[in-house]
Amino acid sequence: MKSQFTSLITVFPVKDVEASLVWYRRWLGEPDSIPMEGIAEYQVTETAWLQLTQEEGNPSSLILGVDDINKVREDLVGKGLKPSDIMDWEVVLTCQMEDPDGNTISFAQEVL
Repeated sequence: MKSQFTSLITVFPVKDVEASLVWYRRWLGEPDSIPMEGIAEYQVTETAWLQLTQEEGNPSSLILGVDDINKVREDLVGKGLKPSDIMDWEVVLTCQMEDPDGNTISFAQEVL
């Protein structure tokens, strides 16, 4: 069954796409696509997208796997963002941050 899937899209509800894009541009730069008014999309991996959708809704979450969590956190801080401290869960190192609408972006590095 899994082989049927070709991509993944995570949808984050935001109150105002244009206002949210100010924050997302600091992190990811310009959106890869603005398919219609009220929607902006970022391609975060070859087959995974993050879609900002202007709509009412509960905050959502996304976990991105990374190779070097220290570098990722350092890059985020350098862009003026506020990720959490790195937490060591023995099998994975994580840190996270929230966008202005309360959506959570977590970063995880497996510990081998």
